[in-house]
Amino acid sequence: MILPFLSHPRDGVKGAVLGSVVAGLFTLLSAMQCVAIFGYSTASRQTYPFLNLVRFVSFGFLQNLDSIVVAIWIMGIFIKVSLYLFAASYGTSQWLASSVGAFLYLSLPQLRLCSR
Repeated sequence: MILPFLSHPRDGVKGAVLGSVVAGLFTLLSAMQCVAIFGYSTASRQTYPFLNLVRFVSFGFLQNLDSIVVAIWIMGIFIKVSLYLFAASYGTSQWLASSVGAFLYLSLPQLRLCSR
């Protein structure tokens, strides 16, 4: 749904595949680190084991790295929700043969109500 907006769609596919592979590797490595440090039983009972893992890390003068991780997570969630909102609005407007702006203006108040 996003590829038609790119000037070189083939490069977009390569970037998406590369991004998925890198994200998968980071997820795998963080899961392996959590299991290696906390153990399987403790890591499986924690809600956010990676956040608990980051709380243990300190680099001398750098402490409390969990705020950086939370900021990165919030930015990622914002980008993901924005992309999903655009894709849903654009897909619905193409499906009903209407303009994208109409669906964005209809969906933004609903998003505002959900964010409270």
